[in-house]
Amino acid sequence: CDCFYRFASSAMATKALQVGDRVTVGQTELMGTVKFLGPTEFAAGDWLGIELDEQAGKNDGSVKGKRYFESKPEHGIFVRPTAATKAEPVQPPVVSITAHSEEDFQEETPKKLEPVLSPSNRSSRSSGLAPPLEKPKRLSERSLDVQKAGVQLELAQAMEDHDVETIRRMLPVASNLGVDQKEISAAKRILSFE
Repeated sequence: CDCFYRFASSAMATKALQVGDRVTVGQTELMGTVKFLGPTEFAAGDWLGIELDEQAGKNDGSVKGKRYFESKPEHGIFVRPTAATKAEPVQPPVVSITAHSEEDFQEETPKKLEPVLSPSNRSSRSSGLAPPLEKPKRLSERSLDVQKAGVQLELAQAMEDHDVETIRRMLPVASNLGVDQKEISAAKRILSFE
């Protein structure tokens, strides 16, 4: 089943992508299958053609009249290989079913649960306030990664469409977020041809 996947985040997994691999796009939850890998006529460099599991794509595997792969309408998308992460299959959990006797299913009287008060939440309990929540320590790093992936995806789509205005707008942002220099160079080449 395609629903049991664990995401591999290493750079090695990204470089080892092949047609037929299951991938996730950027930091989104979009999943799909690689249907094309290689150079295209719409932009320089290597591209992945992915058939998404859901209708969230931009094409059907063709761009500007050139077919690169077969896909349902609006299920196809092209991204740079660095914008996709290989998904590795994970074995589904094993569930064992054990025979039970009728005694196993008799109702028990529910026990009353008492709250456990630690020193940190005793004081907040007496003040009537909930204990303060701790923020995740790597939130800013994670949000930067998400932002970078979004910019990378938007830039790739603008390059696919030869959308010069969006490319011009996204280049400085992509550069500031540390998007791969190959992608920046490819975008600049499109601008020089248009």
